[in-house]
Formats: sequence, C-alpha cells, structure tokens
Amino acid sequence: MRISSTPREIGTTAADYVELRGAVHERKLGEAVRRAVEETDALHARFVIDADDQPWQEIVDPMLLAAAGCSASP
Repeated sequence: MRISSTPREIGTTAADYVELRGAVHERKLGEAVRRAVEETDALHARFVIDADDQPWQEIVDPMLLAAAGCSASP
C-alpha cells in the first residue's frame, strides 16, 4: 500500500484496524459497525461527471439507499 500526501495525486489510501480479543457480542458489534457506516459520509460518496465534463463528489443519503431496498447488511 502506498500512502501519498501529494495533492496532485487522485488516489490516496489509508487503512487501519482494531484487533478484538476475548468474547464479542456479535449483535452489538454489528449494530455499532452499521451505525458507523451510516454516519460516515465518505462511505456514501460517489463521483460523477456533470454536463460540462467536470468531476464532482456527491454524498448519497443512506435513507435513500434504504428506501431503494439497498442495505449494508449481508
């Protein structure tokens, strides 16, 4: 993985993880992850090209996804 701080580069990636040890309450962990995804705008972003051929970012409301029958649940 390459992490860049150069503003001219389009793709910048950062990753992190948390290692959980011991017993995990799966339902509560699942609820926490779903809530975090719902509240993180970057995870609802899409990039589109407008009529002038200019790229821009659009944040899709998670409620619209739910209304369309989409879900983050497996």
